[in-house]
Amino acid sequence: MAKEKRMFSSSITKHDDFLDMPISAQALYFHLNMEADDEGFVSNIKSLIRQVRASEDDLKVLLAKRYVLKFESGVVVIKHWLIHNTIRQERIVETKFLEEKSTLDIKENGSYTEKRVELSLYEAEKGGVSQVSDTVSDKCPPRHTNLFLTNLKLIIDFLNQKLNTRYRYDNTKTQSQIKARFNEGFTVEDFYKVIETKYNEWYGTDHAKYLRPETLFGTKFESYLNQKVVEKKDIQQTIKNRWEGFLDE
Repeated sequence: MAKEKRMFSSSITKHDDFLDMPISAQALYFHLNMEADDEGFVSNIKSLIRQVRASEDDLKVLLAKRYVLKFESGVVVIKHWLIHNTIRQERIVETKFLEEKSTLDIKENGSYTEKRVELSLYEAEKGGVSQVSDTVSDKCPPRHTNLFLTNLKLIIDFLNQKLNTRYRYDNTKTQSQIKARFNEGFTVEDFYKVIETKYNEWYGTDHAKYLRPETLFGTKFESYLNQKVVEKKDIQQTIKNRWEGFLDE
């Protein structure tokens, strides 16, 4: 769907920091604004760069100066979108990139910024835990706090112990999914419950291949969390009872 009207704030585009960028980077910024949805998100960044004859370096400049923010999915968002565009709320078409949006806060001046993940209630009740190793910290994106890294380690360790696997802490997609669930208000204990529930349901079946972070911690997380827990022994007993009932008929 074509974007018929987009606005720009001179407080951004006439600022010395913006004008100091190469003309090609400035041009890419304007094109990104024209291509964005009604909440400032753009998904076709690579094709747009080719269309307007910009370069990857122009995008790197915009990212370095934080005029755009990039997600692990490849989607970018215009940081000052809400400063540029003042659209009546009832006329806004909500972005389809809800998972990426859930990782953002809106600052007092109207610009987007990444959320900080605070210590979960589960950890607070346990009195906190030790920090993760320097190796893990160095590999993780700088926007993650030490508290998030601690939660991340607890979850991945539990999953690996349960499945006898070797999933890594520094997988950016896994980090993004776990962070999105924390931003929705879920706790470490909730992750444990989901892992336990789906393990009991799927392990030893054809669905065992889905016992992985991208499935367990994705958009179905809440439904998995609220799923009634059925132990395998209960299923076996139900089958036995039905079979015995069939024989008695």
